[in-house]
Amino acid sequence: MEETFTKPMRKKSKSKEKKNYDIIYYFLFIFIILIELFLILTSSKKYEQQKLLFKNKHNIIVNKNNNISSLLKEIEKSEKEINEIQTINIVNNNNSLQNYKLENKNLNTENNNLSIIFHKTFEEYESRKQLFDDEIIEKKNTIKELYNELKDKVLIRTNLEDKLDILEEKLIGDIPYIRMKSTILENDENKKNLLIKWISSVAGKEIKKCKLIFSAEEHDFDSFTFHEICGDEDIENTLIIIKTENNDIIGGFTYASWRANSLISFDDKAFLFNLNKEIKIRISNPSYAINSRINDGPIFGISDLIINYDKLKVQEKMECYGDRDLEIGSDIIKIDNYEVFTIIFN
Repeated sequence: MEETFTKPMRKKSKSKEKKNYDIIYYFLFIFIILIELFLILTSSKKYEQQKLLFKNKHNIIVNKNNNISSLLKEIEKSEKEINEIQTINIVNNNNSLQNYKLENKNLNTENNNLSIIFHKTFEEYESRKQLFDDEIIEKKNTIKELYNELKDKVLIRTNLEDKLDILEEKLIGDIPYIRMKSTILENDENKKNLLIKWISSVAGKEIKKCKLIFSAEEHDFDSFTFHEICGDEDIENTLIIIKTENNDIIGGFTYASWRANSLISFDDKAFLFNLNKEIKIRISNPSYAINSRINDGPIFGISDLIINYDKLKVQEKMECYGDRDLEIGSDIIKIDNYEVFTIIFN
């Protein structure tokens, strides 16, 4: 019996295993290729993004460069304009400097002329000062002597006037009439009534009497006499009426006393007035209502209205009385007369 040869099964199994490995390698190779393709696609996309970003940055840089170029051109243009302006200003400044030098020279010349005139005037004043002072002293002594001689007669006349006033009050009874013996107002009852109305309104009382105590015309505008008479402790509530050389009738009213050298006095009722224009100016700073200096006559405010002998000085813009002026057309003016009344209330 013949023996039959058979292939071992083992060899066949090895061939199958080899084929299986080949398939795995094939798929692995395919998978690797796919991964590489994916990576290539992804990198391409990132590249495009980076390229776009670079392009945008490049455009921004180009725009900035263009703006810088424009600014440089504007700066260059501005520098040219500045140089032109500076050139013009240098010319103008030179002209201004020449004009200034000329004007300064003229001012110096004028100042020298004024200085010469001043020194000449001062020398004339010094030469006449002693004579003038002697005349003033003699005049004051004469006035005081006359005052002392007439004092008793004045007192007698005053007592007589008081009696006449009492008699007149009895005669007129309840008739609302107030006597005001003013040579300035004379028979102008409208101005008298306006004054009485203003004073009564400020005081809140009815006026009983307006008594004349001082007339500058009679007392030769002497400030010492004014303070001696009007600065008496018993004198209060004074009305001052002033007539200027231009026929303006102005004045003031105050409760404060004119005692000599009592200086600044408080009064919240004081006021100034211009009767011709019916202007009434209330006190705006009551702490400085009047100023009583022995060398001057009446002074309202610190220096709003000053009477010095026969001269009147009024500030155009008053410091202590309201925010307007008395409208008399001049800061310093000569006066014809001023009268002082004491007001007696019911």
